[in-house]
Amino acid sequence: MERRALRIKDVEWQRGPGESVWFEIHVNPLVNNDNGLVGVSIVFHDVTAARKLLDELEHTNRQLESAYEELQSTNDELQAINDTLRERSAELDEVKDFLESILGPVRPGVVVLDLEMRILVWNRGAQDLWGLRRDEAAGEHLLNLDIGLPVSELRASVRNAMSDPAFEDTLTLDAVNRRGRQTRIRIAVGALRRPDNGTTEGAILVMEPIENTD
Repeated sequence: MERRALRIKDVEWQRGPGESVWFEIHVNPLVNNDNGLVGVSIVFHDVTAARKLLDELEHTNRQLESAYEELQSTNDELQAINDTLRERSAELDEVKDFLESILGPVRPGVVVLDLEMRILVWNRGAQDLWGLRRDEAAGEHLLNLDIGLPVSELRASVRNAMSDPAFEDTLTLDAVNRRGRQTRIRIAVGALRRPDNGTTEGAILVMEPIENTD
């Protein structure tokens, strides 16, 4: 008989009408000194908050896709010369402004990166978390930031998001916030996709403290 640990992801429980709770369930065998099976332990990890962050990220992607479609339908000239470097830069600037306008008031920290891992959008939530202003963050390489967050631990997930439009990941990291206090940060990582061909334009990070940092 196999004695191996199991991890069951994305288990939904309807707590009440319209209220879902999501769990990741860990099942581990319990053995005695003779390697005999004496039982199992079942641990339920509540991942509802992480699930909500991923849903918000997906909603943001849909808004971005809608913005692209509106720009393409109202600007025939931009569509005709979209493959030139100058028009591509103009399109990217418009998307950046659009993202900043919708993500600025969002409470979680939201960071949008281009394919070179340079910061395109740094919203008010990110500024409140790390004390770095938007104008200071814009254009900086993610891995060069010195903000109390171990950004090197984001490298693998960000690169995966940039190579796979369907990639999603959630990490929990220990960090030091702008007030110099220890905190744990949950970070959802996903791809920034183009709606016309599904290719990846960069990555989106949504950051939120797990516990109160005040």
